[in-house]
This record gives sequence, C-alpha cells and structure tokens, in this order.
Amino acid sequence: MGVEGWCLGLTLFLMALSPVLVQSLSVHLPQQTQYFLPGRSLFLKAQVQSEPTNPVYMVTWERETEMAWGEKQWIRLAVLVIGNREQRSNPRVHIHNEGQTLEVSRFESGDTGKYQVDVTASDGTIKSAHCTVREYEAIMNVSISLYEDAPCLSSPSPSPSLSVSSVPISVSLLCSVQRGTDPRFQWLQDGAPLPVGRYILCQDGRRLSAFLSPPGASPQLCGLFTCTVENELGTWAANYTVKDSACPTPSQERSRPVIGMVLGVLAVVVLVLVYRYCRQHRPDREEQGQQQRLSAGDAD
Repeated sequence: MGVEGWCLGLTLFLMALSPVLVQSLSVHLPQQTQYFLPGRSLFLKAQVQSEPTNPVYMVTWERETEMAWGEKQWIRLAVLVIGNREQRSNPRVHIHNEGQTLEVSRFESGDTGKYQVDVTASDGTIKSAHCTVREYEAIMNVSISLYEDAPCLSSPSPSPSLSVSSVPISVSLLCSVQRGTDPRFQWLQDGAPLPVGRYILCQDGRRLSAFLSPPGASPQLCGLFTCTVENELGTWAANYTVKDSACPTPSQERSRPVIGMVLGVLAVVVLVLVYRYCRQHRPDREEQGQQQRLSAGDAD
C-alpha cells in the first residue's frame, strides 16, 4: 500500500472517530416533564453546547399538536437564524438567549403537549431535545383509608373491616388524592400536630403508621386524624376517626390531667409532712446527744 493509501485510510479513520473524540454540538432540556400555571408565562430553557469552529447557525422550536382528524403534527412556533430577527407563528411566543429559551406568555390549556427544540450547526449537523408540558392541576378528592401491614410498604393491602386491637405489627392511615400536581401532605391528630416519636411517616408523608407492640397492646391510632394536602393552588383536607374498644374514651382523656394533678398534690403533701416530722424530731435527737456527752464527762 502506497503513501496515498495510508493517508486515505488515516483520513477516514479520523473522520469516523471525530464524533467520539469531540462533541461538536449537543442540546438538552433539563426536565422531561414540566408543569405551568394557567395565565403565567411558560419558559423552556435548553442547554446548548457547540465548538467555536462549528457554531450554532439556527434554532427552531416546535410543538406537537393533535389535528381535528386525530392525527398529530408538529407545528413550528419560532425560528431564529443567529444574527437575524426571530420568526414567530404566534404573538405570544418569544425566544431569548440566542434561541435557547422559549417563552409562551399567558399559558393556557391549549399550550400543553410535547415541545421540541432543533439546533443546527454551521456544518449542517442537527441535534434535538424534547420535553412534555402539562398544566399545573389543583388537588382533587382527598381521602384516608385504614390498612394493616408492616409500615411503608409500596402496595398495602386494604382491610376496611379492620379491628385495630387485633393487629400485632402495625396499623396505617393512607392519605390519597385522585389528581393534583406536587401534593404536599401534613397530618394532625385531634386538631394538633402529631406527637413526636409516636408515628412513622413514609411515602412522601402520605402514609402514617403506628406500631402495636406487644401484640394486644392498646393501639396508638386513636381519635380524629386529619390529612391536609396543599400545592400552589390551595389546601384541601380529609378526616378519619379511629374508634376501638381499646381506645380511651373522651371522659378518660379528660380525666388523665385531673388524675395527674391529684397525684402531684398528694406527692407535695407527703413531702411537706415528712419534712415537718423531721424538723420536729431533730431537737429531741440533739438534746439526747448533749445529755450523752454530759454523762460521759461526769463519768470521767
């Protein structure tokens, strides 16, 4: 093989290896699914990297739209040829930062769907990235269910007729929502925050578990439990009352502070009596000690 053959082979090898050695162009959308509130502006920010020797020439943003006959089609929203003015198909659409940021003002339900950005380099190379845009939804249909199993299982088995005192391992309350974006859960017991160290929260706070140990012990899940769920659009709540023969009655709950107060008063009275008894008998012991010392001196 001559010199020309070696040069041709080396050239072909370097051309095949160049995409691996150097990523001349790349584009990425950080979040595959993004949520936006109606009436606000939608911003999609692409991360574009290119080589100085092969800069970005053109950026195109598109959205997939379902046509009246059911077929899906990509609609061009905006095109920017670097150094020129943007071309838009909708007055609510703008692109910034050399085409890397797409803005759709006054976002509405019809703007949801799949978005794609195409970046074209000077040598004609095209790279694409896409994401799905959905509407930020309010929380709907908050409910609480009672379960029996080990805590924090991903697929608990419901037991609607559960007798709490018969469960030896644990009982759980599961707070569910039918739909809603970014739900945040919080629990209350009888209108107050949960006692520290008594319960286990799992599954992003939507599940509340309590152990019953040893078997047959009085259940810790007693009373009125409230699950509040909130997101950017508001707060919703659901209640669940756990009733069982082993749960203390309201009169028992009210009597606990009274019993504790009575026991505290009795303890104080006992301490006072013991203290007075000791003070009354202390002079007698001192007098007996002096008499013993005087008797010992007379004997000497």
